[in-house]
Amino acid sequence: MGKLFLSLVVATMSIAILAGCTSTGGVGAAEPTYTPVAVELPDGFVDLGSGLGAKRIDGKDCSYKAGGCSWIEVYSIAGCPNGVSLEQNLESADGVVLDTVHGSLGQIGAGQRGQIELAWTTFGIRNVSVTKSSCF
Repeated sequence: MGKLFLSLVVATMSIAILAGCTSTGGVGAAEPTYTPVAVELPDGFVDLGSGLGAKRIDGKDCSYKAGGCSWIEVYSIAGCPNGVSLEQNLESADGVVLDTVHGSLGQIGAGQRGQIELAWTTFGIRNVSVTKSSCF
């Protein structure tokens, strides 16, 4: 029985070697490639790179009157079942970051839009820019 077992092991190894049986993901394996997919967003929206498109809403009143705010409309590409969050830098006229504000929104489905108000009480704000976005 020992010789039969040894013969089976040798035969199996020979077949594996001749068939080119190798493991994947080892040393020298090719790295997977990422091919970005073009996403169509509604007019005026920019891709934030997090599964969200966004555009600024001008002319909408701030709910907090003692400071300033910006309203951002977001568009969910594939859905955000656990919500959306944005982070925005507040800058002076010469580009110095004076503060950072955060805003969030509950669940939105694929292809849905939502609005987020980012409010502040910091004075001297001349420019705002979204620096981080998340779709959960």
